[in-house]
Amino acid sequence: MKKKIAYVFILLILAAVAFYGYSGFIYSMNSDNQIASLIQVGGISVVSLSIVFSLIGYNRKVKISALHSLSCLLLCAFLIFNAVTYMGWYTIPESPKVINLQGMEIEEAKKWATTNNVELVETYENSDNIDKYCIMIQDVNEGTRIVEDQKIKVVVSDGPNYDKTIIVPQMLGWKIDDVVDFIKTNHLSQANIDFSDSQEESYLVIDQSKYGQMFRRDKINFTFSINSNLLDDVQMIDLTEYTTFDAKLWLMKNGIAFDIKTEFSPTIGRDLVISQSIAAGQVVNSESKVDLMVSKGKQIEVPDLRAMSVEEVTAWVISNKLSIVFKDAYDDTITLGGIIKSNYNSGDVIEEGTTIEIITSKGQLKMESFSSLGQFKTWASTYNIKYTTKSEFNDGVNRGGIISFSHKVGDIIKNGDSITVTISKGKAVTVPNFVGMKKSDITARCRTLNIGCTFSYGSYGSKAKDTATGQSVKSGNKIESGTNVNITVSRGPAKTTVLYINSVLLGSSYNASKNSLSDYFAKNYPGVNFKFAAKAHNSLSSGLVHPSSPTNTGDKVTQGKTYTIYIVK
Repeated sequence: MKKKIAYVFILLILAAVAFYGYSGFIYSMNSDNQIASLIQVGGISVVSLSIVFSLIGYNRKVKISALHSLSCLLLCAFLIFNAVTYMGWYTIPESPKVINLQGMEIEEAKKWATTNNVELVETYENSDNIDKYCIMIQDVNEGTRIVEDQKIKVVVSDGPNYDKTIIVPQMLGWKIDDVVDFIKTNHLSQANIDFSDSQEESYLVIDQSKYGQMFRRDKINFTFSINSNLLDDVQMIDLTEYTTFDAKLWLMKNGIAFDIKTEFSPTIGRDLVISQSIAAGQVVNSESKVDLMVSKGKQIEVPDLRAMSVEEVTAWVISNKLSIVFKDAYDDTITLGGIIKSNYNSGDVIEEGTTIEIITSKGQLKMESFSSLGQFKTWASTYNIKYTTKSEFNDGVNRGGIISFSHKVGDIIKNGDSITVTISKGKAVTVPNFVGMKKSDITARCRTLNIGCTFSYGSYGSKAKDTATGQSVKSGNKIESGTNVNITVSRGPAKTTVLYINSVLLGSSYNASKNSLSDYFAKNYPGVNFKFAAKAHNSLSSGLVHPSSPTNTGDKVTQGKTYTIYIVK
């Protein structure tokens, strides 16, 4: 009898191992509940061991009734457990699995990730087909079991790229539906449609403001023909939740005047029609006018963005369907990564699509070491650092070199600081006293001192010609190397000669004689100044020297002096 019981147990265990081996090991690899499968396998193992021990005890003539009873109890418990779980009376917690995130808004996906201890790694790409802030791609397949420290990389749509260039063909003669399809397919965000009364076929392009290569965000106007004589009365349609573009298009195609107003809406998306003044089903025509109320999206009140982290601001922007631009700057009071300022203040009311500009802190900016003024200016310009320059003489630093900064290397540049840069004027040159020196000697001395010297003639006098009588920079003053000094030199003693006016030089008019005499005197009486005046005479011809002229032929004239000649007019 005992042997028969043993054989029965052996057959039972072999059948159980065969069945549960499949369900426990093979099936569990793809099972939704691995825990239940593993319990099954464990149960089979325990029962198998107990049977083996009982059989061993039987062969050694050991009391085996207790072992047999225990084996039966374990097998019954195991079978009851499976029955309860298969009948659904008890559910063992399942391992969480990755869901399909594609098409889900990133904020919704983040909530799921937080609940399931998953880290989302986001990258953003433009997409013409997926709504902005919706997930396009995930790198972990749906149904995959979530493990510890699970990371899922997702590619999030940043909406269409409006800076993308496209080729717009010339569409004259195109039908309106084809043009609208082209506008929407290519995301021409600034496309505008107008209609003009025409006797030609309606709804064809008759004017186009531009074509060829252009940006999607560029403005472009299309004008379509419409024959108002052929317009019939139509039943008003329900324009609610139409885009502004589509609502305007329907009304214009039917020759119906309209007016558009906007307001915030917590339920209707931005740029969608909230309501219309004429209900759907009513008959309208070219004499009608429809008032449309268009949504600006939900009213968004800006929080105190400076009190938030970059991650919190980003999440707020995405959840409110805004756009965001990040810039950074150094700040001595805001820690690295903190927000310095934004283009909107706490309490401001904005609408969907608004661009938020955030300036984050790069931490404290410290003074660097610079080898040239140009290098410093580039650095200061990059970080909007104010600076002033001053110059002083220095024997050890070449002209144009940096002597010092008001800030030492490593000093923190505080907000509003201005850095003073001291620039070398090089070794100072002491200006000598050139007065009384000959022009040639002055030139040699200036060359030795590495300064520039220019000369200008002064008046006639007792000093010999080309002798210095003055200088633009006083002697003893210090100047930079290369600086120019103007030297005034004497014209020498004045000469006196007899004035001779040849009648051949006189013309037939005042101007002719004046011009002829001016040229003659300049060549023959250098250094003597002449002025001319016109004076009437009762009998003398125009152009002759007037008898009462203060200066006339035969008079003596001296260099450096001025003489007046009257000419008959």
